Amino acid sequence: MSVRAIQDRETWKGRLSEQEEDVLAELPSAFILGASRFVRYKKLEEAIRVGEAARMPVVIAGAGPDGQYLRQAAASGSVKVRFIDAPSDAMLYALYEHADVFVFAAVEDFGIMPVEAMAAGTPVIVNSIGGAREPVERIGGGAVLRGSTDNDIRRALKEALSADRDSMRVGAQAFDAEEFDSSILRWKEESIA
Repeated sequence: MSVRAIQDRETWKGRLSEQEEDVLAELPSAFILGASRFVRYKKLEEAIRVGEAARMPVVIAGAGPDGQYLRQAAASGSVKVRFIDAPSDAMLYALYEHADVFVFAAVEDFGIMPVEAMAAGTPVIVNSIGGAREPVERIGGGAVLRGSTDNDIRRALKEALSADRDSMRVGAQAFDAEEFDSSILRWKEESIA
C-alpha cells in the first residue's frame, strides 16, 4: 500500500470507470463506510450499528462468503445501507475520500485499511482490542470505541468527526511503504554503528 498513491487523487481518480463514477454520484452526501472482506470476524455489521446510532446512511464495500449475512443485517436495520461489491482499488480510495467516517471493528494485529482511510483524510472508528487502534491514536485520526452502547458509539463518532483531517493525512505518511523501508534502513545503520 502506498499512502502517497491514495493521497494523489489524480493517480487513482483517472482509473475510475464510468460506472464507478455513476455509483459515487448516487451515494448520499454523508455516510458511514465499512469495507473489508465479507467474513464475520471483520464485524462489518458494526458499521451499520454506527449508522443507526448516528441516523446516517451506510455504505458497505467488499466481497466474501458472508455477504448474505450482511445484507440480512442491513435489511433488519433502521438506516439505508448501500452495498458496493468487490470495489476496485480506485473505487475504494474514492469511498474513503467521500465517507464521513470509516468504521473498522475487526480485531487485527494492525489493519491497513484504517491507515488508508486516514491517508485519504477520513477519520476512523476502531475497537479497543487489537492493533488497529495504535495508528489511530498515534495519528489522532479518529476514535477508539470503548463500549457498545448507542451513547458510546455517538461519543466515538463525535470524537472521530472532530479529528483534524489535514493532520491525519500528514500523520498517515509515516505508514507509507517507502517510509517504512527508510525507517528499517536507518534502524539497521544505527544498530551497526
